Amino acid sequence: IRSLPYRDPASVAVVLERTEQGNGRTPSYSAYKDYLGAVGGSVASISFMHGGSASYRASDGLERVSAWWVTPTFFPLLGTAPRYGRTFTADDERPGAGAVAVIGYQFWRRQFGGDPGVVGRTIDVDSIPTTIIGVMPTGFDYPLGTQLWLPISLVESRPGPLQSREVHVDSRTLIRMRTPHDSAAAAIKLNITASRLAREYPAS
Repeated sequence: IRSLPYRDPASVAVVLERTEQGNGRTPSYSAYKDYLGAVGGSVASISFMHGGSASYRASDGLERVSAWWVTPTFFPLLGTAPRYGRTFTADDERPGAGAVAVIGYQFWRRQFGGDPGVVGRTIDVDSIPTTIIGVMPTGFDYPLGTQLWLPISLVESRPGPLQSREVHVDSRTLIRMRTPHDSAAAAIKLNITASRLAREYPAS
């Protein structure tokens, strides 16, 4: 039995909000940015990821691949080192930075035959020249089936669901607690922010 390929997975949890009807939902991107204020103490880190598909130009034409746009804390939160290359840095998120991608193990095997020299190669993603900076190891598969991870800075300023508190798109918000025993304390900190948001934005 193999352990999960993430550092101390018992300290990682998914954040869900509860609607007035008692249903769970993922936080909007705007709400995630408010929850960042809860980092500290029992809350070690929070990360947001927005899922969808991207157009990838393969040797035999265009294909749609599973892609997730992630905040800079995503890879450090999960704590898994890439098999080759590196993951995102703050420089990758700055305005005007060149487009970069981290690719999944199965995508690397299928598209590049497991070539370790793939790091630094430029590929076409959504008609944008994108540099591969890292390859994740086998077993790293979060969210399930992801083939490309891209910086969220590439899409956060586009008009669309990330700009709306009312629209909760296909997304995940992850939290890393200081220890697995901090879940109750972390929930209290997040609920302080959630209660404020409920007062300030009752419609959403």
